[in-house]
Amino acid sequence: MTRHYPSWLVASALFGFVGCALVVGDLPEGRDPNAASGGASGSGAASAGGGGGADGSAGAAGADASASGGAGGVSADSGAGGSSADAADGACCDCDGDGENGPQCEGKDCDDADPNVFSTQKKYFTTPSKTQGYDYDCNQSIEPEHGQVGCTLGLCNPNNKAFLNTPPPCGQTGDFGHCTFLSVTCNKVKEENKTQACR
Repeated sequence: MTRHYPSWLVASALFGFVGCALVVGDLPEGRDPNAASGGASGSGAASAGGGGGADGSAGAAGADASASGGAGGVSADSGAGGSSADAADGACCDCDGDGENGPQCEGKDCDDADPNVFSTQKKYFTTPSKTQGYDYDCNQSIEPEHGQVGCTLGLCNPNNKAFLNTPPPCGQTGDFGHCTFLSVTCNKVKEENKTQACR
């Protein structure tokens, strides 16, 4: 059975179809709202990514700078300690390593090339230094290690040992011994030939 529709209904349907086609056709090509939104989001993400990259680079540079600065600090501390630090002109302060600075660093070591010569030296030596003679303690005077024993009744002590006669000069030998009390006299007792040491 064939169904017949009124002519006005058919005309209305055709008009609505044509109107919808025109509306859809008016839209510009490629102008997809979702695509536009996505593009904006993509640009924003790209910008954010670019900023992140810049921050990352700056952070890496900062880390490198900190590491470098830290290493420099350690080196400075190591170089600064002790009397072996360099003088202002690049010379060493304690060149002979005896624990006392030389005059180039306002120290009291009068011969900074000889480790036996420094102002607090307590030892005596039987040979002279190369530059200061027997002045090993830098006091500008010579001090012999031993004097002359006093063999008199009032000073007759066998525990006192020294040169029996006038003490020899530094580096030379003489009779060395002590005194002993015998009967009513104090006699000299030689023990050895000894070299006079000085400082």
